Amino acid sequence: ANPFGVPMEIERAVCPDGRPGVRARIRFGHVHEGPPHGVHGGIVAAVFDDLLGHAQHMHGAQALTATLTVRYRSVTPIDEELEVFARVEQSAGRRWIGKAWCCFGEAVTAEAEALFVGVDLGAMVRT
Repeated sequence: ANPFGVPMEIERAVCPDGRPGVRARIRFGHVHEGPPHGVHGGIVAAVFDDLLGHAQHMHGAQALTATLTVRYRSVTPIDEELEVFARVEQSAGRRWIGKAWCCFGEAVTAEAEALFVGVDLGAMVRT
């Protein structure tokens, strides 16, 4: 819904390893370009953060990102159909760990791991 966000449709899915998670099909445009013909790494990280949030929300959690580590394996191409997957790996108390990855065909272009910490979003106040 963010006018500056990356347009994508997010759906519940079975990840390639058979575990439940979420998937987004996405096509980045030239406005998202970083290296020649590739998506800017910050945009890839933002998409991972968003999808990982959706994955933990499937479990009823209200949590915010504490850490996000991204590993860029190759250039993520612009103007190509991509699939991005995310899932919860484990949870304990207020801590949720998730993994995500971006696929161009059979190739994984980037992957991420994140730690989310549960919060009471209703109790958060502006200062």
